Amino acid sequence: MIRPLSTSVLAGFLAAGLVAAPVAAQTLPEAFSTGPAISGHGPVAPQPADAFNLVPGEKYRVLFDVAFGSRDEHALNRRLESVARLRNL
Repeated sequence: MIRPLSTSVLAGFLAAGLVAAPVAAQTLPEAFSTGPAISGHGPVAPQPADAFNLVPGEKYRVLFDVAFGSRDEHALNRRLESVARLRNL
């Protein structure tokens, strides 16, 4: 059972995270780039050559739920941005 003090501390951390998250999402480090698969979208950071330990010949499947986007019809769909990010890796 969560004590009242613990609940208020947790609520404070959650509120601080909600305030800080949009600020962090607005700027990207200069090392990030877009492309090669989808230029202009899906920024990714450079990865070392041995960053992905994939098994040769193995099939990997990824599922993205892009059925719903932003409430603002002119805003970028963050779910599609995630797809672009994966494709650009």
